[in-house]
Amino acid sequence: MVFKSKDDQTPLMLDFMKGRECLWNMKSKYTNVRAGKNASQEVVHWLNYPEFTVEDVKSKIRTIRISCAAELLR
Repeated sequence: MVFKSKDDQTPLMLDFMKGRECLWNMKSKYTNVRAGKNASQEVVHWLNYPEFTVEDVKSKIRTIRISCAAELLR
């Protein structure tokens, strides 16, 4: 599933992820596979989108990271 512009929950997802550093800070001492998977499952549960998976969360995080990096290069 991909977020569509009319139902884009990116701001909500970012708010929820603030306290889950293992999802967005690759240099964090808390970053590990199990913590990331658990936090991704929390995001899936919290967003409550039908058919939204952990892989969708990872994809969205990648997209956000790429967008942020592009903005920083401007």
